[in-house]
Amino acid sequence: MTEEIVISAGAEVEGQVKSASVHVLGRITGDIVAKDIAKLGSQSFSKGSIDTFRIMIEAGAQYGGTISMSGTEKSCNGNYT
Repeated sequence: MTEEIVISAGAEVEGQVKSASVHVLGRITGDIVAKDIAKLGSQSFSKGSIDTFRIMIEAGAQYGGTISMSGTEKSCNGNYT
């Protein structure tokens, strides 16, 4: 499993992203599955569902979709193996 995926400013991703930690600074159209934390930076654009244990959304981030937050890391719905 990848520990962290960073979608850099200026980058565009289409599709599902799975990791322990996902940090979006650019654009993503697709689902995010983050075992530990999903971070949306102030200049980011995200469209799709997010399944994570913790989330951080900076002021200015654009997001459309659903967010599912599990009570514990182990109960998060994503498959991380």
